[in-house]
Amino acid sequence: MYLPPSMVLLPSRNLLGEPWDHGFSLESNNLQAGKAIVLGCTCGVIECWFIQVRITLNESTVEWADFGQFHRDWQYNLGPFKFDRKQYVSELYRYS
Repeated sequence: MYLPPSMVLLPSRNLLGEPWDHGFSLESNNLQAGKAIVLGCTCGVIECWFIQVRITLNESTVEWADFGQFHRDWQYNLGPFKFDRKQYVSELYRYS
């Protein structure tokens, strides 16, 4: 399911490389650490079964890569997707 506005729109930093704290304790070397949640479970409880992506902000781009499922070691053959950073941030401000 889609995420609630509080996880997507500013002042949330979930889509800006500072992932929302999902409450699961992870070691810093865990491949899922530092990933943002981009889709939640269809049951309505986001933490139940969610999709994550690593969001990297560069000087002129924002990249979404390394999509995965939190509770399984599934990797998805998606991306990487690159966005113009100015336009990306502008869209987040536009709806906030």
